[in-house]
Amino acid sequence: MRASWLIGALVTFVIGFLLTITIIGALLGIPLILISLLLLLVGFILPSKKKVVHHHHYHKDKKKRNKKK
Repeated sequence: MRASWLIGALVTFVIGFLLTITIIGALLGIPLILISLLLLLVGFILPSKKKVVHHHHYHKDKKKRNKKK
């Protein structure tokens, strides 16, 4: 589940809902509500990002390299 997609769906839904108050706004509001439902679905389907952990491996011959300098 991706939080950014879910937040985007929520914002899009709220904007679409507010636009449906007027008849002219409904021309934009209803498609925005449909798009928000699609974003909500995608947000639940996509796997969440995993944190990338970088491991630092130090070589055993580190002392040898320091002596060369």
